[in-house]
Amino acid sequence: MKRKRFLMVILLALSVSFVSQVAVAAYPERVITWVVTWPAGGRTDTVSRIFAPALEKILGQPVVVVNKPGAGGVVGAKEVAMAKPDGYTISLMSISMILTQYTVPTPTNLKDYLPVAQLLSSPALLSVHSKAPWNSLKEFVEHAKANPGKLKNGASGTGTSDHLFASAFQKAAGIKQTHVPYAGDAPAVTALAGRHVDSNFAPMVAVKALLDAGELKVLGVAANSRRPNYSKVPTWKEQGINVSIASFEGIYVPKGTPAPIVAILEKALERVVKDPEVISRIEKIGVELDFINHADFIKHVSESDKSLHDLVEELGLRVAPR
Repeated sequence: MKRKRFLMVILLALSVSFVSQVAVAAYPERVITWVVTWPAGGRTDTVSRIFAPALEKILGQPVVVVNKPGAGGVVGAKEVAMAKPDGYTISLMSISMILTQYTVPTPTNLKDYLPVAQLLSSPALLSVHSKAPWNSLKEFVEHAKANPGKLKNGASGTGTSDHLFASAFQKAAGIKQTHVPYAGDAPAVTALAGRHVDSNFAPMVAVKALLDAGELKVLGVAANSRRPNYSKVPTWKEQGINVSIASFEGIYVPKGTPAPIVAILEKALERVVKDPEVISRIEKIGVELDFINHADFIKHVSESDKSLHDLVEELGLRVAPR
């Protein structure tokens, strides 16, 4: 009897393994949901709607972009974490997902996700209204020092990447601004265009449309050297602010997603960033494609988690329980 039960367990395990292997071999065979953890119109939403059709073409199945905004990206990020780890729920998330482990009362947890591949990197910019009286970081900083706390900075939320960028800039420059959080990039930059706030520290993709429309101007870019897409914009370092800081965005899936499915997604995403139409559209919105494969992205995310944690602590932005 014991031998019979043992054989039944073995057969059951083998059958489950066989079914799992068949399911992986058939992937994908239905709609893939691409979760955007921010409102429509923001930088993550914009680039997701460029990437998704290209990924759909490569995988041969519909890739549907769904916005799940709220709490600085935490609402959507947690939905991704709780999704079935079968490759049918993926998300393009920025460093905000890492930051919110430390900067919100109900934090995310990096251990709930598996990084698949990095697609983009974007240095921070200091943008102001086109009619603002400052034309350099020096002028902006001098005004801020003469009026401590009076200049308002609009951000995509509290504890998000552009909030961190702003805090790092203010500390390096020795100034203090009033933090004004919004529900994403789009409302934050719209507020800047409407002169409800005085500055914004989001990457180029968030502000480019308003820059092109003449509503905003950029005073500096937080990179080690001038960027090809906006070579006329001086770096912060050129202007005496010794800070280089950027956001990066990549695809994540729920932890436990089978390795063969992750490999399929990784190879498909590598093809996506080489698609001529994707390259053309991404360049037009001022974003820099920066592909990092699965193994290297895992390492990059882990290293960034440590450095961002230390920066959050240094800047006094921690809110999450220890």
